[in-house]
Parts: sequence; structure tokens; C-alpha cells
Amino acid sequence: MKTKFLILIITSIMIFGCDKRITQNENEGNLLETPETLENDKNVFSISKYSSRYNSNIIEKLYEEALDKNEHLKNLHKKINLIKNDSLDLKAKPYKNYSKTNNNYFENAYNYSSNIKDSITKKLMIDVFKRLESNYRKSVSKHENKMIELDKKASILNDQLILMKLVLTEPMMSNYQRNELPEIKTLESMINDYNKLIRETKEYTKLRK
Repeated sequence: MKTKFLILIITSIMIFGCDKRITQNENEGNLLETPETLENDKNVFSISKYSSRYNSNIIEKLYEEALDKNEHLKNLHKKINLIKNDSLDLKAKPYKNYSKTNNNYFENAYNYSSNIKDSITKKLMIDVFKRLESNYRKSVSKHENKMIELDKKASILNDQLILMKLVLTEPMMSNYQRNELPEIKTLESMINDYNKLIRETKEYTKLRK
């Protein structure tokens, strides 16, 4: 009984390993293919549905193809766009408006104070608003630090997106370079044709002595 059980386990492992190798080979085969975007030399790059910045950029077109072939990658790209274009602005907008309103108030307060003719009163009011502004800056220091951190994170995420596009499209372009290099014989044949015609023209280019 134990022997049959062991045979069953070994057989299952062998079948699983074989299936896994087949899947790997299939994937490796796909990885060696020329990207569909570059299969046809007559291909005209259209406006990318994933980018409005680089409408005819070959990297954007290759990246678009990579997205279309990988659902997880496509969803990740959508989430990146969401936080870049919508979520960040939407969630940070209340504080941005709050900060803008306060900055506008202090700017106007200083302008009003500077219009006071009496120098003692003017200095007094300016000092008052300096203290008020200092207190305000302290009260929002944590918020300001978070905004700085958000800007840094947005910059890092943008760098990561650029890296994704470069890393994902490099092997695609390598496949194209390897698979689609035209035969050199065509160029050699053209050179021979030129040489032949050049030789034929020499008969009619000799100057009479």
C-alpha cells in the first residue's frame, strides 16, 4: 500500500514538473517573439490610449502592447494614473486651499499694515502679524512636512513608471533587432547593380583625345 502511495506521489510530481516546463517553454517562446507593434514596417504609430504625452513615441507604443498582454500590469498602470491624476490632487486639495487662503490673508495683512502712516502703529501691527504667522506656521508644520513627503513620493513614483517603461520595452526591442534584421544580400545585390551600371556608363563618359 505504501509503495503504491509513493509511486502515485512520484508520478504526480513528474507530471506537474513536465507541465511546468511546457508552460515555461511556451512563455520563453513568447518572450522571443517580435512585438506586434513592430511586426509590420508600415506600422504607423497612433495615439496611445495609455499616454497623451508621447503620442508617437515607440517606447510608449511598446509599453502599450506590454500592458495589453498583461492584465496585472495594466491594472497597476491604472492605479498609478489614478493616484497621479485624481487621488493625490483630490485628497490634498482641502489643505492646499486652506494654505493658500492663509498665505493670502497674511500677505494682505502685511500690505495693509505697511499703509499705516503712523510708524509706531505700523511697526506694532507688523510685529503682531509676524507673531500670528509664526504661530500659524508652527500649527501646520506637520501638514507641510507631509506635503513635502508627498511631493517626494510622487517624484519617486514617476521615476518608477519611467523605469518600468524602459525595462519592459528593452527586451521587446531586442527581439525586434534580433528577428527583423534584413538580409545583407539585398544590399550587396544593390551594390552589384550600381557597379554594373557605373561600368556601363564609362563607355559614354570617355573624352575624345
